[in-house]
Amino acid sequence: MSPKLTRKKRLAPVAVAPSRWRQFGIALIVGLVAYIALGNRALWTMGEKRRAVEDLQAQVAHLQAERDSLKNMLWRLENDMGYVEKVAREEYGMSKKGERVYALPSAEAP
Repeated sequence: MSPKLTRKKRLAPVAVAPSRWRQFGIALIVGLVAYIALGNRALWTMGEKRRAVEDLQAQVAHLQAERDSLKNMLWRLENDMGYVEKVAREEYGMSKKGERVYALPSAEAP
């Protein structure tokens, strides 16, 4: 009797998950490359630029509010004669005929 030859079944290849150390090494290499590419001051520079942008945005908001106030004042000067009279009296010390204007010391003087 001759030994019977049996055919072994071929196993399908199994995907092997990379080990944690390999993943850590790859992440470390990618991190080092990114650090070298961006430079060591890149993060600080980005923070400084972000703060500068925030400061400029606040300044723009302040200037827009001031512009709106001046537009309102201009409209009132053009259309509201009562406001014109008030400004003339308070800012320039003007008076109507027959009125007397008394100059009082300002609160700032000691």
